[in-house]
Parts: sequence; C-alpha cells; structure tokens
Amino acid sequence: MKHVIYKIINIQNQKFYVGSAADFAKRAYKHKLELRTHKHHCAHLQAAWDKYGGAAFVFVVVEEVAADRNLLEAENVWLKEHAGKSYCYNTARDAAAPMRNASEETRAKLSASRVGKHAGDKHYRFGQTVSEEVRKKIGDTQRGRSKAPRVISEEGMAKIRAAASAGHYATFTGKHHSDETKKLLGEGIIVQPSGRRFDTITEMRAALGVPISLVHRSLKTNKPVARGVHTGLSFQYQDERREAERLRIAAELAAAPKKKTGRPAGQVNESQVRAVHAMPEDKVYPSVAAYIKASGRSKKAVYEMLKGIEPKRERARGWTVKYV
Repeated sequence: MKHVIYKIINIQNQKFYVGSAADFAKRAYKHKLELRTHKHHCAHLQAAWDKYGGAAFVFVVVEEVAADRNLLEAENVWLKEHAGKSYCYNTARDAAAPMRNASEETRAKLSASRVGKHAGDKHYRFGQTVSEEVRKKIGDTQRGRSKAPRVISEEGMAKIRAAASAGHYATFTGKHHSDETKKLLGEGIIVQPSGRRFDTITEMRAALGVPISLVHRSLKTNKPVARGVHTGLSFQYQDERREAERLRIAAELAAAPKKKTGRPAGQVNESQVRAVHAMPEDKVYPSVAAYIKASGRSKKAVYEMLKGIEPKRERARGWTVKYV
C-alpha cells in the first residue's frame, strides 16, 4: 500500500509505534530488519521487541492518506495525540524534525561546533595512506548496512529517459551473434532413437519442428514423447557432465513423494487462527473467533468483510476488520 499511516502493535499489551510510509511494504521490511539486528532508532520499541520477540508484533495500516496531502503532517496528527503516552513507543511529536526534540538554539550550537572539524589538514587522516588491510576493515563494517535511498531530480530523470530512448544503455542493440558463437553458447543435443546430433536446441527445433516446451519436458522427466507427431522421441545432452546432472535431477524428481492436496485431518484452518485488526476500536485480536466473540458480529459478516465483500446484513458501515 502507498501513502499510509501505520502502527506496529504489541499484541501482548496493545502498546504501539506509529509512523508514516510512502511504501508500506518497504517501510515494514526496514523496521523488521533494524529490530532483528538491534539497530532500531526507537529505543522503547527495540527494548519491547527484545523482550517479547518478533511474534508479538503486527504491522497494520490505520489510515490511507490522500496523495495530495502531506504525509508527515498526517503523521504529526497521530504523534501529537499519542507520542509520550504510556501506551505509545514514540517519544518525538514532530515527524518532520530530523533531530526531533532538539531546539533551534541547540542545533545551531552543534552545527557551529562541527564546522571545519574534518576539513583539509584538520582531518584525522590528512597526509596518510590507508593500507589495504584498513580499507578491507572499513568496507566490512559498512557492507550489508542499509543506505538512504537515492533521490533523483526531475531534470536528472529526464536525462536518463532521453539516454535510454536513444539506446545508450542497450549495449547489444543492432548486434548479432555469429554462427560460431551461437554454437559455443548453445548446448549440444542428441535425438533418440535416431542418434542424430545437433549443436544447439534451436538448430534441432528448426530441423525437426519440435516445440521447445516438449523438449524441456522430456529432458526434465527423462521420458520419451508419449503422443502426437513426435511420439517416441527423447533427448539428451552431448556434454557428459551436463547429461549426468540432468539424469540425477530427473531421478530425484521421480523419487520425490507426490504432494497431497487438501488439508490433513485434524489440521486447523490457518485463517481461523490469524490475528486481525479491527476499526474503529483500533485493536488487534489474536484470531477471527476472538474478534467475533468480543464484537458480537455475525460470523458470515466478518468473513465477508475479510474477503473484501460488503456484508449485506450489516447496514452500519462504521467498522472494518482485516488480517494482519
């Protein structure tokens, strides 16, 4: 979902963290990554995550913000109402301030204290040559850490689009592989029972008119074609190592147990034990059954709402329920 206000809710005590996101899926992924690696900026949320475990938290969208509305201003409405309260993990009340609680005077002092600290001969490595060992250590500490997204201006995007339209990024446009190169890139095929050899599958298809899907199916199952005009044909690679690998994979597939369809006896339907988030009470329930019992709503109406169907028997539209 795009342009939303979301909550990270602790279903053990209903405490929550509120935030905004232009892309909810990406923002939720980043939150989880930082929490799992103990690098989250919100100390209260990180401490709760460490105490209760990730299974105790659910991510839910609580408001969809119009595209023409400022997302941070919409988040500030929630922050000013809940931040700093005992049930909220947020402490800052302004989503737009990068230093959150610092005053203008404090920011000015910090800025003045840093001017020139790392410039020219004042840099702590001025005149030094960094060894390969140190370079590797620096690289290892940064590798794998998430970086701020790259922001490209409209002018920059226009230049990129113009270059792409002109074909500057298509390095192979207008070029063709030679017949010799095609043979090197291709895989030699032997057609049985005739034993006829072809340098590439493409060459074999052109000569025999065999559909590519039929060739790959026969190679994968190690079985000859069972019907049609090509009945009885089978295929193998000319390269001995490639052929041995193909036969090994085909044998493993043939020996693998067939997957049974349907739910085993005694297994609970997963939808019945999934947590749900309900509005307007803004509360997470551990299961659909728990929500039905607490709300008194009909089972049919609740499941219709979960499927995105407007319940016919529920004329009051002041409530919603979604899986989390």
